[in-house]
Amino acid sequence: MKLHILVGSVTHIAASVAQAIQLDSADRAAAIDVPEGQGVAWARHGLPAAVPAFNTSGKP
Repeated sequence: MKLHILVGSVTHIAASVAQAIQLDSADRAAAIDVPEGQGVAWARHGLPAAVPAFNTSGKP
């Protein structure tokens, strides 16, 4: 399963998930491999670590 998220510019990707995220420059969407059965819960946990700009909680 792939979760596609539109992004403007990804300038920093955490090393621990760098291989899980691929930036598709054609449509500027990040394709994240989500393990089967994990779905959105995994993506919500993994995405802020992968793309810090998406973390709007105000916490580092």
